[in-house]
Amino acid sequence: MRSEIQKRYRTIKQSVIEYIELNLGYYTKEPTKTAIFIDNNLYVVNASVNYTVDGNQLARVLTRIQEIVDENLIDGGIEKFWAGKFVADMYQTGTNRTFQNLSIQSPLYSQATSLESLLFSDAYIRRVGLAYTATFNDWKGLADNLKSDLGSVLSSSVARGVNPRETADIIIKRIDISHSRAKAMAQTEQVGALRQATWDETKRTQEDLGLKTGLLHMSALKPNSRATHVTRHGKIYTVEQVEEWYEENGNRFNCYCAQITVLLNEKGEPYNQSSVERLLKEADEWEGQYKPKRQVLTEVEELNDWSRKNITEISNIPNDIDAKELAPCLKLVSEIQERFDLPQFRYEGQ
Repeated sequence: MRSEIQKRYRTIKQSVIEYIELNLGYYTKEPTKTAIFIDNNLYVVNASVNYTVDGNQLARVLTRIQEIVDENLIDGGIEKFWAGKFVADMYQTGTNRTFQNLSIQSPLYSQATSLESLLFSDAYIRRVGLAYTATFNDWKGLADNLKSDLGSVLSSSVARGVNPRETADIIIKRIDISHSRAKAMAQTEQVGALRQATWDETKRTQEDLGLKTGLLHMSALKPNSRATHVTRHGKIYTVEQVEEWYEENGNRFNCYCAQITVLLNEKGEPYNQSSVERLLKEADEWEGQYKPKRQVLTEVEELNDWSRKNITEISNIPNDIDAKELAPCLKLVSEIQERFDLPQFRYEGQ
């Protein structure tokens, strides 16, 4: 899906830039030149470009740009939506995994359920349809935002007399920002569909077969994993608890955690307790390696000296921020920190 997104955004960028350079170039006149004196030297500079485009002509340009965006991001409409296939495939993968997992754990489940009947059931088709529709709405919103953004940039550039080449550079940056948002959204959608399939089949198992099940949380345990996600590693929750947690504090964004359906006994405990204990040990090891250590300090001077050397302020960077645009800002922050001996900062995504 990432490869497909990259290809579509490359097409958008090429098509929009070529169209703007061709059409705005046609409507431009010789730039207004301004002479100024600086230190007794005469300089001639280009103040602005004169555009002869009228309102109707600019509207046609904006309409074509909107068409280019739609053709690449939401082509075919909801009936033949390109991104929907990736989400539907991921939902099916999640269903397959949950089916195989429960078939091993429960003879009752394996006897009462076949994968074929599961994938062709009305309930499954309805759930896939909901995921498909939600994905289309997300991408339609992304396309609308990009169209609005490009329209504002182009209208402003014409009004201020910005030359076509500079206008193209601004537009490229805005498209790149949308591209970053698209990749983050795709990751959230695909992994989300995988998890949703597990939740849905777990619910069905409880309701239709009466089996007592829970969701075993598994963190990716990456060095930059959020501590709130790691603390759930190896713990068991109900479907409702997991769904509620993912609606809080942006937990579903940039999350690589997974849940596995486990069969529980009458006491609500998993039959395979050794596996759970192993996962809990992994979470402890992660905390020992990546969680900041505590240190006992007795004097104010000692505390100040230690904090300047060790404290790291964590700043969450939103997913829609372009890293290239942000780099100069981060460099300036580092220079200020060094100059005034401030605590260090560590930047991480949501």
